[in-house]
Amino acid sequence: MQLGWRSRLLHIRHMGRGVSMTGTKTVCHPRVIEDIVCVELLTPVLIDEPLIQELETVVIKAIGTQPVPKVIVDFSNVNYVSSAVFGKLIAIHRRLKGSGQRLRLAGMSTLIRQMFAVTRMDSLFDVHDDADAAVRSFADERG
Repeated sequence: MQLGWRSRLLHIRHMGRGVSMTGTKTVCHPRVIEDIVCVELLTPVLIDEPLIQELETVVIKAIGTQPVPKVIVDFSNVNYVSSAVFGKLIAIHRRLKGSGQRLRLAGMSTLIRQMFAVTRMDSLFDVHDDADAAVRSFADERG
């Protein structure tokens, strides 16, 4: 029997609430790939305000490590996000864009992609199937 989206959402909300898949309280892990900062989100359910704030803090700190960073936020490990994440992503996007920097989103689940489509966030962000595709998109920009 296949669950409807509401049933899946309730199931997702109760698995790992505010805890990463490794059992820690870390919401994300930044790493540098060439001249790109890739922030891998580790928390399957990203709804708690302290964790959402950590996302912004980690991204802002990570972009300080590169002179003209290209940033990828990788959602591969995430099953559900609250709308507060959208606000943080918009703030990060504006900050990067104002500095001539670029943001890509990658690895979103079907549910998160649907949320982005319904809220029209998909028209604001450059979304890719996975982090590798996002990295290639930066390479394609160079020509």
